[in-house]
Amino acid sequence: MNNLLTPLPDPINHEQIKELLCQPNVKIERILSKGHTSPETGWYDQE
Repeated sequence: MNNLLTPLPDPINHEQIKELLCQPNVKIERILSKGHTSPETGWYDQE
């Protein structure tokens, strides 16, 4: 991916995760999903 503003692919059959930057203290990902939501009991905590 060269440009974050490029139109999204269609259709999206499953969640897609693209790592944009990964350093010792920071990780930035572009996540494309089809409306996946957190569970009613709370949010996901990724450590």
